[in-house]
Amino acid sequence: MKSHVDNRPLMHRLFNSAAYADTISTCNTLAADLFHLATIAQNSEIADKVNLYRLFTTDELYHLWQQTNIRWYLYYGASAVSGGRMPWAERPLVRDIVEKADSCLKLNHPNATMRFGHDSVVLPLVCLLDIDGYGTSTADIDSLEAYNWINTNIYPMACNVQFVFYKPIDPASKKPILVKVLLNEEEATLPIAAYPIPSAEERGSMGIPYYSWQDVRNYLLSKCNSTK
Repeated sequence: MKSHVDNRPLMHRLFNSAAYADTISTCNTLAADLFHLATIAQNSEIADKVNLYRLFTTDELYHLWQQTNIRWYLYYGASAVSGGRMPWAERPLVRDIVEKADSCLKLNHPNATMRFGHDSVVLPLVCLLDIDGYGTSTADIDSLEAYNWINTNIYPMACNVQFVFYKPIDPASKKPILVKVLLNEEEATLPIAAYPIPSAEERGSMGIPYYSWQDVRNYLLSKCNSTK
């Protein structure tokens, strides 16, 4: 914060006494609180009436967001500063996903299992599974944008992770069960080999990437069984 943020200009704009503004020792906290209020106001009934973003310059907004992005990475991401430990807390959830999927896939009718969690659960889960490369581990916290590690792309309001399964029409066929991963309703990738779609026509209708459930299952269990 010391190297990136100077909130004194903001204090001078907020208070008509420059001498008083220079005495505010909690200016960083006040700036961060106003920024968070500006953000959360978008999710309330006053969104069209109150715009606290107008208090800040574009550079100030960027640096305040950067602080937030780094904070979430340090708390819940695979940050090398914390030894990449944080996402591993979601291993019980990953094992539950595998067990529930195995159980549901034995049924003859479509079905779904759903779980509710806050952003503080969704983010480390995404990082643990390295969905869309969010498992990146670095100690250079100033480089997160270069890695495309953007917190709000992981947990917008109503964020979600979906595993969508596709069973062969003919149960007797040797075709594998396929699975697609969605992050906030967008097709997402895992760091494993995608299932090869045989023809261009099928690729056009199915989209990419699809994965063999067996490959995904092995990948998920490898996370659960890791000694990290």
